[in-house]
Amino acid sequence: MPFMFMYSPSLLMEGGFFLVGRTFVTGILGAYFLSAGIQGYLLCPISIIARILLFSSGILLIHLGGLTDLIGGILAAGMLFVQWQQTRAGAALKISDTSRF
Repeated sequence: MPFMFMYSPSLLMEGGFFLVGRTFVTGILGAYFLSAGIQGYLLCPISIIARILLFSSGILLIHLGGLTDLIGGILAAGMLFVQWQQTRAGAALKISDTSRF
């Protein structure tokens, strides 16, 4: 995303090694969760509320700051966990449906 450096100049490799690395990682994760919120699909199709939460977590991860990274990471991890649980439940349901025949 060409506009991300406006939120954090450390993406232009300005700053210390750890700041640049953290900004790079949170920027990549932010772009991933932002696009998942826009597309409506993470591990399986998601609801409107989940899309809003993923979109928000992506924006928070892209914006430079320790607190915004923490909040965005917690939101994204929570949504990822919920999606993982839904995917597992769906897989178990598919397996149990086929075992009846």
